[in-house]
Amino acid sequence: MGQCCSVGDAGAARSYLSHSFEENRSAAHSGASPTSDESCKSASSAGGTATGSGAQPRSGIPDAKHFGLEETHVVLDVLGRGGEGSAWLMRELKTNKLCAVKLIKRPVPKVLLPFLTQEIGIQAQLGRQHVNIIDLEGVILTPYFLAIVLEYAAGGPLTRYICERAQTHRRTEKQKQKESQSKG
Repeated sequence: MGQCCSVGDAGAARSYLSHSFEENRSAAHSGASPTSDESCKSASSAGGTATGSGAQPRSGIPDAKHFGLEETHVVLDVLGRGGEGSAWLMRELKTNKLCAVKLIKRPVPKVLLPFLTQEIGIQAQLGRQHVNIIDLEGVILTPYFLAIVLEYAAGGPLTRYICERAQTHRRTEKQKQKESQSKG
């Protein structure tokens, strides 16, 4: 289990870190990598779609153990991949609530640290204050990933929504222009 900055006790974190260190050491000696392609392709036993809080994991995606989140989350689907890392739809075990988890592979490149620090700070300050800003649920540090846990907002990427809305607006404007030209 990763240690969240907002919950958990220090004793659990110490025991987890020492346990993870031993796993890391044994994996290093055996030549195995916790982020190998085989572990990414391990199929989940339950199929289904990620709709609602009772959503089941989609087959063919990695288990939460792959990310060090097995005690806190269930991985349901991949939301996207980008330059910093990947975003996953997960269900929090404690609350059964859907969340989006951004995973950045450790060690985090030094060039990204200021941006991540700024992103986390802004999310923490503004998220709960405004209805249109995604809430930061927590930050979890696992042996291999930095996980930024965010409120899940269904509907797809914001950029797609903005582009579709702009296209609709342009079509409407063209239609209005044609109608005014035909009347005049």
